[in-house]
Amino acid sequence: MARPESAHGLEIAEYVLTAAAVVGSAIAVATGQLAYLVALLLSIALLFNSVNRLRLKQLHTRQIEQVRGQFLRKLQSLEKEDRVAAMPPHSRSTTTVSEEQLASVERSLTNVVQYLNNASLSERVEHLEKTYAQLNGELAWISRQISENQEETSQQCPEQEQTRAQSQIMPSSESQAFSSSPQPPDVSPQPNRMDDESSRAANYLSTTWNRRHTLTGHSDWVSSLAISTDGRFLASASWDKSLRLWELATGNLIESCCEHSQGLLAVSFHPDGSYLATGSFDQSIELWQIEHQETGEVSLSSTKTLTGHTGSVRSVAITPDGETLISGSYDQTLRQWKLDGGDIIRSWHDELGAIYAIAQTGQLLASGGGDGCITLWQLGSSEPLAFLKGNVDSVESLAIRPDGKVLAAGCVDGSIKFWQLDSDTFTGISHSPSAILQAHTGQVRSVIFTQDGQTLISGGADSKIKIWHPGSGESLAILQLASQSPERLNGLLSLALSPDERLLAAGSVEGTIEVWQRVEENSAVSTQRSH
Repeated sequence: MARPESAHGLEIAEYVLTAAAVVGSAIAVATGQLAYLVALLLSIALLFNSVNRLRLKQLHTRQIEQVRGQFLRKLQSLEKEDRVAAMPPHSRSTTTVSEEQLASVERSLTNVVQYLNNASLSERVEHLEKTYAQLNGELAWISRQISENQEETSQQCPEQEQTRAQSQIMPSSESQAFSSSPQPPDVSPQPNRMDDESSRAANYLSTTWNRRHTLTGHSDWVSSLAISTDGRFLASASWDKSLRLWELATGNLIESCCEHSQGLLAVSFHPDGSYLATGSFDQSIELWQIEHQETGEVSLSSTKTLTGHTGSVRSVAITPDGETLISGSYDQTLRQWKLDGGDIIRSWHDELGAIYAIAQTGQLLASGGGDGCITLWQLGSSEPLAFLKGNVDSVESLAIRPDGKVLAAGCVDGSIKFWQLDSDTFTGISHSPSAILQAHTGQVRSVIFTQDGQTLISGGADSKIKIWHPGSGESLAILQLASQSPERLNGLLSLALSPDERLLAAGSVEGTIEVWQRVEENSAVSTQRSH
């Protein structure tokens, strides 16, 4: 088993010299000698301490500048859009407001940088991440205003709008088979493939989604959701520091636990449903056991805390064999843990930036973050397989199609980008997206493939859940989250789909969780006739 990631050489030297100085001081006190040697060791230790602190400061400065650069690129992309030219005169007043909002966002960003330069290192990361989310919300509002103006324009120029809508979907070719390991492309003919896809899409078109429950209790953002493999339990992780376990079918709260010292960002079920893992702003991972009492009651208990990350743990996943936990962090590392014992098996450092999202299927692992680039890894290997580029916006969510042939990334600009994972992908050459779907207004916080891979479900900051046929880009259904305030959208943060794909849970900014049920229209008609 591999050892945990070793400390930096400067840190080791600092610790060794400090220890030597302490030992020398004890000897000097006991013997009255070695005073000069102790002074020399202390001076060298202090020198290494200063150099090490400078190294850490430079590391954090690079991270801060990376996020700042990401915001500036986003602002520039909004300013360069030629949508204003197509707007009628009565829309230009709204455009002026949008420009003022852009200036306000930039001023806010400058204030954040000034704060980060003065605050302690421990406060910087948490403040930076929370401000990142808030500023993204402002950008989403600006983008929504522009989109509304576009809709007004499209009513006057329907032909122009139709052309624009058709251009939003980049054509993707699926003439090659994809694999999670390098293999030659499969170019065998598939004459019935389109018919099969159309049939599956029709199945979703003939269904209705009804809101079944609205779960309340969290006092802050519901950042992550997970459903057990038997479909019985729903777990919710929130910025209010709590983990809640619900009975999915009834919406009853089973238990609420608070072990983390800061807000939760990620939650994942063990395949057998007996354990949970959570990641937090406090840089730790907590393992929880689901205990079934003889009385039939169910309870949660914390069994182990995994430490080692130096940034917030943004995502966690447990492999299908139930033996390994994978975590992605703001500290730019992916870590592979052995669940039995909690030892670190392997640690990967992503030079491209902080990690916001991970996706895993088989031996293939994908990670993405603030720089917009996606890195592909193979479990058991210490080197990246490939880099997927062609995206300048932060990656908020990732999903790999169950067959390992397509990767989808939900981005902060509201788009979903698709990459085909063919044999060329694993040559280490950078690849651009094979298709881009303009899905939401604002961040795409969650993407999920159905088991057959023919349907994609996405959730965005615009409070909408959208169900897509990814091959054609056709929208099959749109669900709208309820809001406690009519003046404010209840932004969606997380999604979870039950194993039978009949229940869909959505976590929101307001702390609520909506559970939707899929009802086939044919079944509904049959039920009505039977009565």
